[in-house]
Amino acid sequence: MRHFKASHFRAAVAAGLKRLEAEKEAVNALNVFPVPDGDTGTNMYLTASRAAEEVSRTSGDQLHVLAQAAARGALIGARGNSGVILSQFFRGFAQGVGKLSELSPLQLARALRQASETAYQAVLRPVEGTMLSVGRAISQAAERLAREANDWETVVVGAMESGQQALRQTTQQLPQLRQAGVVDAGAQGLILLFEGFVLVARGQAERMDEVTGPVMSEEAILAAARTATAYPPEAGESAPAQPPAAGIVETEIVYGYCTEFLLLGPAPQAAHLLRTQLEHLGDSILVVESDGILKIHVHTNHPGQALELALSMGKELHEVHINNMREQNRQAAARNTFSSNNEISNRAAHTSVGTNHKTGAWTMPESAPATQTVVSSAAARAAAAEVSNSAAVAVANGNGIHRILHSLGVAEVVSGGQTMNPSAQDLLEAIERAPGREVVLLPNNSNVIMTARQAAELSSKAVFVVPTRSVPQGIGSLLAFRADLSGAENEKLLVQAAARIRTGEVTYAVRDAEHGQHSIREGDYLALRDGELLCNGLDLVETTVKLLEQLVQSPEDCITLYVGESVDQGVVSRVEEAARSLVPAGEVDVYEGGQPLYYFLIAVE
Repeated sequence: MRHFKASHFRAAVAAGLKRLEAEKEAVNALNVFPVPDGDTGTNMYLTASRAAEEVSRTSGDQLHVLAQAAARGALIGARGNSGVILSQFFRGFAQGVGKLSELSPLQLARALRQASETAYQAVLRPVEGTMLSVGRAISQAAERLAREANDWETVVVGAMESGQQALRQTTQQLPQLRQAGVVDAGAQGLILLFEGFVLVARGQAERMDEVTGPVMSEEAILAAARTATAYPPEAGESAPAQPPAAGIVETEIVYGYCTEFLLLGPAPQAAHLLRTQLEHLGDSILVVESDGILKIHVHTNHPGQALELALSMGKELHEVHINNMREQNRQAAARNTFSSNNEISNRAAHTSVGTNHKTGAWTMPESAPATQTVVSSAAARAAAAEVSNSAAVAVANGNGIHRILHSLGVAEVVSGGQTMNPSAQDLLEAIERAPGREVVLLPNNSNVIMTARQAAELSSKAVFVVPTRSVPQGIGSLLAFRADLSGAENEKLLVQAAARIRTGEVTYAVRDAEHGQHSIREGDYLALRDGELLCNGLDLVETTVKLLEQLVQSPEDCITLYVGESVDQGVVSRVEEAARSLVPAGEVDVYEGGQPLYYFLIAVE
């Protein structure tokens, strides 16, 4: 088989998807923190599933048509950071195919190179040891082999060998992976998907279960994950603020303002020039081009200079977002469920609605505006349609959380968050259902932000993504939301409100680990302050109170507790009592969130 044809692509996408499906839980386990979000494999699988679905429903034998269909499916189905980056691999491959109906070995190699380059464009200074570096190793080997190969099978088989070598090297390329003794999850997932090409080349796709096993056995992966040391720095190294995701690793905040915007009508070579020149202003640089629009992201101490630079290379700026990043948050989650009774005393004056702990009925606190009531999603949409210039869409889990979001004017709530990231299509559908032509979108999870931005680019509406990293932060910011204001005006208000909120989460460890000075055992309660592990312990109340003590800065602070599903009433009462003692001149509001995985979500301001 000298030329790579549409039939080969169909089979390769299907086989790669099947390999990833079989091993996605093993890929999920490649997380060295004891409360993993455990979703890299799942997110990549769901993203690839949409690509495969689009390919399967596309008729014909034109390779370029199928490649474009796969790219389109991956784009709308992308979930989480890893899924968004994977969609860029599909997009780049389609660009490399161009208008060709089949590819010679060299043309196939060049399409793989374009896939790698397009994915790399997401980050100006990509970190080695991620799916990006593995994709590059595959493409470089493919080009080298294609110069002498007479068939595409030789190209992909040899490229896979280089990719597997690069995968093994990831363990030594990032300190956190070296300490844990595991490979990068995204890189593992990419290898599994590329196996589809190899299986088709070898004629093994039809009986793949018989002839191939995991790149790394599930047993080995899980053993390494259970004994992992969660991000302890080596001598002279600083512990990263959060784990690597999709080729982006940030060890500290040097540049304080997350600045992102669209540049309409960019000049030729604007993308390249911006990537180069923005390096002098900051880091975490992202410049993605699609249909004559540039999506730009940079962390900088001078956002005005970044905007002026971009404006000099295009016609118009749109959807400008500037967020102060000093307050960090990284969501953590587990996959188990809580067990105990659930009848919770709740007040939520801080959020303008609450639950009567005696009757369980939803009530309006005396301090709430007379016009603000608890409404259903349909009612929220109808009311917003009458008076709004903009509508709000948010991501969250928990029936109680959903109710309060609607009460704060959110027209559409997308179920999801940790361990269940919504796709770009899920968010896009909610955006389109929301009333009005301007929408404010709150992802409420760090791993949903990239997907939210991708959905925003797909929408015909003007969508303003407020990069909220937790549900408490999202709810707190929504207190500033006004449907009568424009999306841009609301975005500014919500970003400012979110920056004032300190957040905490209480969950539990799913395995033993060592994290800095903390020795963690499976089942320990874990307290996270703005996404960072603060303490662990065997007593839920004690652990929660320690977290509150660190979050409170003044006796006049306001504390809001969102109680998870099935938390014992006695525990809630003791935590509430302790909270009131910490803020004698402030307020303590308890709200029945009903969220899974987290005993308490906490907001302090």
